[in-house]
Amino acid sequence: MAKRPQPAPGAIYTCDRFRNHAFGEVRLYRNRLETDITTTYLHRYKKTDVYQVSDLQGVTIKKRNVTWKRSALRSFTLPFKKVEDAQEFYNAVNSL
Repeated sequence: MAKRPQPAPGAIYTCDRFRNHAFGEVRLYRNRLETDITTTYLHRYKKTDVYQVSDLQGVTIKKRNVTWKRSALRSFTLPFKKVEDAQEFYNAVNSL
């Protein structure tokens, strides 16, 4: 099992409240988005995916789901537990 690295300071937005346990924590910085991916069994840390903000083509919000679009076939959805968390993340991305 991999050890969870210490996150870099200076995150604009941080959240760990998601509907499913695929995401452990999401951190938004000025130039990148980091998502901690957990295992399906026991929800332990597995790896960290990094997405560059310069690759971002759009962000859409539908109720509690925020979709981060990178290209036509490369997008992913962040399923938040609360509408307020999704709206806060959406506002943080739009402030970049």
